[in-house]
Amino acid sequence: MRCRALAAALVERGWACRMAVRRETLDFLAEPERGDAIVLECAVADEPRAIAGALAARADLCVIDHYARDAAYERSCRSAAARIMAIDDLAQVPHDCDYLLNQNPGAPAHAYAGLVPAACVLMVDPGLALLRASFAKLRVERAQRPPQPVRRILVSMGAVDRNALGLRLATALAEILPDAVFDVAPCGDGGGDMAPHPRVHRHDFVDDLAELMVAADFAVGAGGTTGLERCALGLPSAIVIVAQNQRPGSMALQRAGAALVVADAERLDIASATALIADLVRDAARLADMRAAALSVCAGGGAEIVAGLLSQAPFRFLLDDALARPAAQRAMDAAQLRLRFVQPTEVELLYAWQSDPATRRFSRAKHCPTPSEHRAWVQRYFADSTRGLMIAEADGKAVGSLRLDRLADGEGAEVSIVVAPERRGTGLGQRMLRLLLDIGLAFPVVGHVEPENAPSRAIFLKAGFRQTADHLFTSMPGTVQ
Repeated sequence: MRCRALAAALVERGWACRMAVRRETLDFLAEPERGDAIVLECAVADEPRAIAGALAARADLCVIDHYARDAAYERSCRSAAARIMAIDDLAQVPHDCDYLLNQNPGAPAHAYAGLVPAACVLMVDPGLALLRASFAKLRVERAQRPPQPVRRILVSMGAVDRNALGLRLATALAEILPDAVFDVAPCGDGGGDMAPHPRVHRHDFVDDLAELMVAADFAVGAGGTTGLERCALGLPSAIVIVAQNQRPGSMALQRAGAALVVADAERLDIASATALIADLVRDAARLADMRAAALSVCAGGGAEIVAGLLSQAPFRFLLDDALARPAAQRAMDAAQLRLRFVQPTEVELLYAWQSDPATRRFSRAKHCPTPSEHRAWVQRYFADSTRGLMIAEADGKAVGSLRLDRLADGEGAEVSIVVAPERRGTGLGQRMLRLLLDIGLAFPVVGHVEPENAPSRAIFLKAGFRQTADHLFTSMPGTVQ
């Protein structure tokens, strides 16, 4: 479902999208998607070649959402697409991708240190959850509805519920919640021998659960993307974990107060689970708190945000290409400095430098961010391909940071530097700026310097910039390749 949501958002931005699926997945696609799908019936190792062969030209992007496809597979898919995006849930295996999305609550960006390329755009945030556009619209509609007793409960164990767990839970709950009506979607393959219950409505196939969620006052269901859909609508819920990749995100939702985790499906005791759920359903105050917490997790517009990020000019990749060229390597050797992209594990180091009083004194933003504000800023940076944040190393030790932000007109980038407090006054700032020009960037670089910051004004001039306005310094003609 999340790939379909992303594809729809990309199409809205003018992209042309095709799905590549195994034969057993084909039925989960809508008719228009099914007719244009690339059906993979070969060995897994041959899939990248099959995808490339089915395309009229090399694609701009290949999105891979499959737990059994690894870095080697992603690398092979580069024959089919210029850029690779991986959708991941567990941060346990390496990836060879340009973009990575983990939409699970509680997932830390630093978990991907060493698992993705240095220039990878990391989108690690439940606010980026790939939900259909209908959820953002229905969120507004549902928010206007006043709180009311639980009269309708949606039970959904995911796209495939082979043991009819949802139907069994709904039927048991109906016996102890006499005022509630239940929607079970989908019903699953089992349960055919169960006697129908007058207040349990079976839905054999539902393409979009949003309407059923809007009608519900409470939900019982699987974790994963469905759990985030419920959060987008502020629907209180009890979670049954049906796959282990759902566990970290489900537990994070429980810690946030946005849901109650009942048990793993394989160890679920129906009587105990229904008693626990019924107690929650009867607690109006707890449900109100859960509704508010769920709404704060995600707003339902993640697919549109991710589509926008993917549609940006890939500035960070241009910078990565420049750093990899032999001329850049020679320049770094001559300067006895190395430039590399910052790692997610270096958040605290960056904060120590940024919060130093001397750094704040000459910053445009005088306010020193709190640690949580800083972490949020770094998280946004990793998801923004129009920025490049690099660490300068001398003798293998981090000695400063250098940030490039693409200008709004797309014609260049603004540079900002921070020198580690213990290295100030050593000429390091000038060397960092000079190296930035010597690596041969394909775009001009400008620096904004506060009028009272005489040391920075001096190092920009000594590094080869020229002053073009009272507070602006620009790389001189000939200093950018």
